Amino acid sequence: MSVSGFHAHVRAVTAMSPLQFQKQLQPKRIVVTEFPSIEQARRGYDSEEYRALKALRLRTARGSVVLVEGI
Repeated sequence: MSVSGFHAHVRAVTAMSPLQFQKQLQPKRIVVTEFPSIEQARRGYDSEEYRALKALRLRTARGSVVLVEGI
């Protein structure tokens, strides 16, 4: 994803520039992943293959998962 594409995605989701978003929420990292559909994103998140990794992530990191459709 290009820098301008990333900025457009962040603005579409948050109505802020990436810098404004970082200043407001103070995240230490942002991970953006694109899926062909919201259904595939949900299936991946709830899949047996991801279950062990999700458990590890939940035990060792603070964070939020946000699914956005239609960007």
